[in-house]
Amino acid sequence: MNVQRLARALRGDLIGVAALHLSGVRVAEIAQNDFDFGGGKALRIDDNATRVTLADNDIAGFEGTAVTVAEGAGCVRITDNRVVRNIGGGIALDISGDVILDRNMIATNRGAGLAINGQATGSTAFVLNNEFDGNRMGVRGTGLATVRLAHNDLSEQMPRLLAGDLDQVTPTYLEAARGGAPADIVVEKISARISDSLRKDAAARAFDACGDEETL
Repeated sequence: MNVQRLARALRGDLIGVAALHLSGVRVAEIAQNDFDFGGGKALRIDDNATRVTLADNDIAGFEGTAVTVAEGAGCVRITDNRVVRNIGGGIALDISGDVILDRNMIATNRGAGLAINGQATGSTAFVLNNEFDGNRMGVRGTGLATVRLAHNDLSEQMPRLLAGDLDQVTPTYLEAARGGAPADIVVEKISARISDSLRKDAAARAFDACGDEETL
């Protein structure tokens, strides 16, 4: 299903709990839309939806968390979006499968820029090349399976970079970023290690390989 430009200038206060709700879909693209100011969420993807891409959208001013991936939805790529000035937070992964977030601007949200809550067993959140700026906290994680945090810009996110279970791995993150290097760590449950070099096409490879064993 191609949902490109389906929701141009969607307003959540006109539609209800979410401006756009994708439940159980197989293969969809939501691209180049403006989601502006609503009482609930801008977008919810759930009920084992898979192969969904959210790309090049502007999402701002929602009272709830702007984007939620939940209830086993996986193989979801969130790329090149601007998620700003939302009251409930930027992006939330709630018991989701594999999700790839790359090259997003996530800024000035009153909650976490990214909240990862209770990942499905064996799943990975790839958080690559995003900019976090002025959120209440950068990335908050609880009940984690595996998270890769690579080459994200948190220079304007101080002082609360990581929170929840991820707060414990802040020293590893800062060590990986020593000397101005782009930090690249893999978090497995509550332990973390500095990772090898990130491939330039890592986000695309991760999305293409959803459901297969993928080298972190």
